[in-house]
Amino acid sequence: MTTPDMQSSTYSPDVVQSETLLHIGQIRRLLPRIDYQDTFSAPLPEGFDMPLHALAHAMFAHPPKLLFRLMQLRDMLVAPLGLKTAKGTGVPKPGAEVSEPAIGDRIGIFKLVHMEDDLLLFKESDSHLDFVIALERKKGETGTSVPAGTDAISLSTCVRFNNATGRAYFFVVRPFHKWIVPMCMRDGLQRLK
Repeated sequence: MTTPDMQSSTYSPDVVQSETLLHIGQIRRLLPRIDYQDTFSAPLPEGFDMPLHALAHAMFAHPPKLLFRLMQLRDMLVAPLGLKTAKGTGVPKPGAEVSEPAIGDRIGIFKLVHMEDDLLLFKESDSHLDFVIALERKKGETGTSVPAGTDAISLSTCVRFNNATGRAYFFVVRPFHKWIVPMCMRDGLQRLK
C-alpha cells in the first residue's frame, strides 16, 4: 500500500478534547499507574476507509514542520540530561511506502506495542516517565463529542511519572502537548482526505 495523496485539502476536522474512555485492561498491562491522561477526538471524513496504521503514519511519521523544529529544540535541551531523543528513529519521507507495521515497529518516533483493526497502542519508557498512546477508530455515541453514527478517531495519552524529573518535565511540556496533539491529528487527517 502506498501513502495516499499528501496534499492538503479543504477538509478541516474539528479536533476537541473529550472524555477519556480507554481499553483500561490493555492500558493497565502496559502502564499499571496513570498520573496523567487526556483524549482528543475528531470525526473522520465521510467514506474514510483507510487502515488505522495509514492514519498513524500520516500523524506521527510526517509531523508538521513546526513540530519537527520543536522536537529538534527539545532534543537539544534534554540530551545533556540523559533523556531519550527522537534522533535516529528512521522517519520515512512523504510519499514513501506505508506497509502494515508489526509489533515493535516504529511509526514516527513511537513504538507499536499492540495492534487491532480499530486500536493501535504505542509505548515509550525513559528514566523520567513512561507513556502510552492509544489511537482508536470508533463510532460516535450519544452524549459524546462525536455525533451518533459518525466514524471518529481518538488519540489518548497516558503518562506515568517515574520521579521528580518526570513531573517537572511534563509540567513544562504539557501546554505544548495540548496544542501539538490536535495539530498532528488535523494535519494527518487533512493529508489523508
